[in-house]
Formats: sequence, C-alpha cells, structure tokens
Amino acid sequence: MAKDSLIKGMQDIYNALQLMCLNICCANFKWGGLEDFPTLHQGQLETMLYSRGRLVGFESGGYKFILPFGSSANLSVYGELLEVKPISLNGIYFENVRIHDMIGVIGKTNGILKQNAVLLRNNRLELDTLSLIEPIINRLTYIWQSLGINECLSRARAIVSCQKDMSNNLKNELNRLFGGSSPFAIVSSNSNIRSGDMTNIEVQSWDISYQPQDYWEDFDSTFNLLLTCLGVNNYNTNKGERMIVDEVNANNQIIDIMRDSMLEERQAFCEEMNKLFNTHLKCEKKVEEETKEEEPKKEEGNDSGKDE
Repeated sequence: MAKDSLIKGMQDIYNALQLMCLNICCANFKWGGLEDFPTLHQGQLETMLYSRGRLVGFESGGYKFILPFGSSANLSVYGELLEVKPISLNGIYFENVRIHDMIGVIGKTNGILKQNAVLLRNNRLELDTLSLIEPIINRLTYIWQSLGINECLSRARAIVSCQKDMSNNLKNELNRLFGGSSPFAIVSSNSNIRSGDMTNIEVQSWDISYQPQDYWEDFDSTFNLLLTCLGVNNYNTNKGERMIVDEVNANNQIIDIMRDSMLEERQAFCEEMNKLFNTHLKCEKKVEEETKEEEPKKEEGNDSGKDE
C-alpha cells in the first residue's frame, strides 16, 4: 500500500469516528426555548461547544444570540474573563459584552458596568469536547488501521524480493501458476541484489496469523472509554467475561460525573439567560431506558429442584 494511500485511509477512519462522536454529542442533551434565538438549532449549538468549549449568550439590536467569542484584556483578580467579543460566523460586527459586572468609566466618574451577557461552558473546565477525546480517537484509528494491516499481511505466505526490472515478469509467472491469486508478496528493490537472470530472487517465509479478535477487544475497551468521556452509558457485551457489580457501579459513577459536568453548566447558562433576558431556555439530558440483562431461561422439562 502506498504511503499516501495509507495516510488517507487513516484520515478517513479518524474523520468517521469524529463525526460519530459529534453526532452523539448533538443528541446527548435536549434543548428547549431555542425559538428565542433566530435560526439557531440544537445541532449548531452543540457543534460549537464540541469544537470551541465555550460560547457567549447576549442581546444586540433586539435579537438574542449564542456565539463563539474572542477574549479581551479585562480579567478579574482570579484571571477570569470579564468582557469578551462575540464572533459571528458570517462577518457581522458585535461590540464587546460583559459576562460579569466590572468597574468602568461612566461619564467622568468610575462606576459599575453591569453584566449584559452570559458565558456558556461546555464543562467545568471550559474544554472543547474534541480536545478531550482526540487522543482516544487517534488510538481507535490506529487499532482499526492495524486490523486492516494484519488482515492484509496474513494473506501473504512469503515475501519475494527481486530486481526492479524483473518484478513484472515474476508477478506474471506467479499469477500463471496460482491462477491470479498468488499468496506471495512481490517486493522490487535496487539494493543488495545483483541484476541478472531469474536466479537473483530471494524468498523469505512469511507466517503472520490473522487475529481480529485481539484487535476488536482492544477496540471495544477503548471505545467504551470514549463513551465514558462523552457521558454515555456503555455496557460490556462480551459474553465470555462479565463485569462484576462494583466495576459496573464505578464505571457508571464516572459516566454520571462526566455528563453532569456538562449538563449542570448548560442548565446554569439557561437559568442565567432566562433571568437576564427573559428567555425560555432549558436543557435536559435525554431519557434513557434502563438496560437489563435477561435472566437465563430454564430449559423446559428440566427442574433443578427435583431429582431425576
């Protein structure tokens, strides 16, 4: 496989996994009251949080907006932002807005400039989701690509190395002998082989077994870690190994913490926006149906409580 093709294949896998994660994030919470914001829908809102980590809600010209922003030089004594500049995605200019009360000049005397905007955090640390999960997506991409490489290499039974100008003739001969499905890989090289006749051929045995189960187990465990980071319930479906109750409870606690860190910030934003701008925003987590493992069914005619 050419290097460019290999890189493109890994990028395709990475893009597919990232889009899947973005789709999960867009469906993880249920927003209400977005009709107060022109042309804004849940997918846009969650997509901006996914890639940026924090947004600002404000009012301008009688319309309400939730947009990304650029930082200003105004910070509190604790380093928190006091004032930010909203950035529209179509070039419309907005003045700076204040996400906290701040001391400013009113007329010729110092006074308090009141808050006129609200900060929306993706989580408590204001991290964008992509930065949080990107190392895990890279790991999943590597495992997936390795699975394909293992499958490809397991089909070869030997590596045949020959002079570059002999490779086509050798391929044709092997195809003639094996009906076009030669189990040998042909490697042409200009080094360590003297040019000449067909005797200048080196054959190395090749015995790599195809082990998809090992790669998929690694993929599944890494994927479950990804879902945990996204605050999505995940269950071990491997029938050969069941998680004990304490492990399940510990994992569920982490999932709850990750999701609550996102949900509480969204709900705090809704509460403050509704108070400041008389909007009707609300955010809830999607209702989940409890997943229960089915109890093993007793075979008919077999009562373990009775002697045969």
